Amino acid sequence: MLISNNSESSSFKKLFFFTLILISIFLILINYFVIPHLEIKSEKTIEILTSIINNLISLSITSIGASIAYLIFIPRKLKESELRVLNPNDLKNKFKSLINNTFYLNYAGHTARWNRSKSLDSLIQEAENEKISKEVQFLILDPSNDKVCEYYCSFGHSNRNKGNSINTLKDIKIELISTILICLIKNSSPFVNIKIYLSNSVSLFRFDIIEHGCILTKPYSDEPALYFSYGSFFYKSYSDEFRIMKDQSKELKLSKNYKKIGLSDIKTILNSLGIENFDLDESDLKKITSTIKKDISPY
Repeated sequence: MLISNNSESSSFKKLFFFTLILISIFLILINYFVIPHLEIKSEKTIEILTSIINNLISLSITSIGASIAYLIFIPRKLKESELRVLNPNDLKNKFKSLINNTFYLNYAGHTARWNRSKSLDSLIQEAENEKISKEVQFLILDPSNDKVCEYYCSFGHSNRNKGNSINTLKDIKIELISTILICLIKNSSPFVNIKIYLSNSVSLFRFDIIEHGCILTKPYSDEPALYFSYGSFFYKSYSDEFRIMKDQSKELKLSKNYKKIGLSDIKTILNSLGIENFDLDESDLKKITSTIKKDISPY
């Protein structure tokens, strides 16, 4: 099995080349504009300094050339791997690229905030443009289960620069209910079929399975992720894991009749879906309504 790591991430490559180029330019400037003006009487000292700097310049340029040659001429099959470690800086772009040209998205995890705010719109837009149907399945935590929600809050959730914070039991319930209601609205599109499953168990990990591959992440934005290519052992294993988790979860029957949801509709809809014990006051419902109207991506 081939494994690639962070050293092959696009952000790392850019930083690597940028640093080498800056070092080369800096050394060239010293060699041609600084050393000739130094007041050093010993010619041997100048000769040694010049030799050292010239060698460093040659080393930098050779490193740049060798790296470019490696990227251009290495066989494509050797670049491909069953398992890749994704740099956190590359994760968002990887998600976006995988969502394109896929017929399905299966997510198992916690609140599905990224998928509800970004992935769904991309999938629906592409489906409408191409007049094709797409399947979406979200397996999220059950907002009715206080024990599960509290446990998720207990092991921490990475702070985000955007979106709502998740620090308390009420916070997680608001996010989960927002996800359910947003999916209910998005499901009104004739080109997408969304299914939601509520889980009563918590995992530290979450994974997204798309037609092209599978991404395994943790709820911390500064940590790397794992990518499994389609058809690999891990892709098949997590596909089986999703099926097993789904079989043990409660499916919500989502209607296709809700194109918009107002404040007064929320409790009625939740009751019709069999979601109880949500214990939210009017200010919480207003927060959910605000999220529905303008959902902000957490990344």
